[in-house]
Amino acid sequence: GGFNYVDTFHPYTSGPTWLMPLSQFKVDNEVMDLGSPASCVVEVHSVVYGPEHEVGAISSKLNATREDDLYVVPCSRSVSLTFTINGIDYVLDQDDLLREARSDGSCVLALGTYVSARWGTWSLGAPFMRKFYTQFDVGRQRMGIAHAARAAGRRLTVLV
Repeated sequence: GGFNYVDTFHPYTSGPTWLMPLSQFKVDNEVMDLGSPASCVVEVHSVVYGPEHEVGAISSKLNATREDDLYVVPCSRSVSLTFTINGIDYVLDQDDLLREARSDGSCVLALGTYVSARWGTWSLGAPFMRKFYTQFDVGRQRMGIAHAARAAGRRLTVLV
C-alpha cells in the first residue's frame, strides 16, 4: 500500500520531534477519552509511552500489574491499541505489544508512562515502527506512514 501523509504541527526544524494530531484512541475497540486535543510523535523507544492517566486506565482495563515501572499481563491476554491519525486506524495488537514471556505465563506489556507537554501526549515507539514504516519528510514538514513489509512471515524493519 501507499503512504498516508500527515502534516506535522511541530516540525523537526523547530525542535527534535514530529507531532501529529491524534483524533481517536481505542483499547480493544473501546474508545478512550483523550480529554484535550491530543497529539502523538513517532520516536525510537522500546515501548509506547502515554500520559499516566490514560496508561493507568489501559492497565486497569487489562488487569495489568505494575512491577518496577513495567506493566505485566498474562501472555494469553488479547489486547489491541488503535491510534487514529489523519482518519486512518493504526492497530497494535498482542503480537506488537506483548514482549518478554516469563516462565509463570506472564508477559511484559510494551507500554509505559511519561509526562511531557512538550513532546505530545503519546510517543509511538518501536512497537509502532516495527509494524508501520515511517517516512520523515523534512521539506514538506510531514510524515508518511505505511504498513511495513513482511519477510518470511515476519515483519522486516529497516533502520537507516
